[in-house]
Amino acid sequence: MVGRKYPTRLMGKQIFPDCCSLTYRSGPHLAASLESRRGLLAVLLAVAYVSMLPVIGFYVMTFVVFCLLAMLLAPGPAGFRKLPMIMFTGALACLAFYLLFQKMFHVPFPEGILI
Repeated sequence: MVGRKYPTRLMGKQIFPDCCSLTYRSGPHLAASLESRRGLLAVLLAVAYVSMLPVIGFYVMTFVVFCLLAMLLAPGPAGFRKLPMIMFTGALACLAFYLLFQKMFHVPFPEGILI
């Protein structure tokens, strides 16, 4: 129980899974802790995306968030090695959104300061 900020067991039953703890871990629990932190960062990035979308604009925010999520969720340090491919795919996705929704279906996207 040392190092924990809350009890994990109540009357012998597990209350929270070990991956939900925000305390420091070592050993086999370290991977689960890192995965939960990656998930938390992905959720925070999604919240920032939605809140900044009207200010910055759809295409710029979509490109930036796509690249950050791809680097964040890539296994190991592969995110930075594959940055050119991630950026190319993000630009291609934004181009596909533009051609499909704005040109074909005439659906307006939020335009901000940076378009």
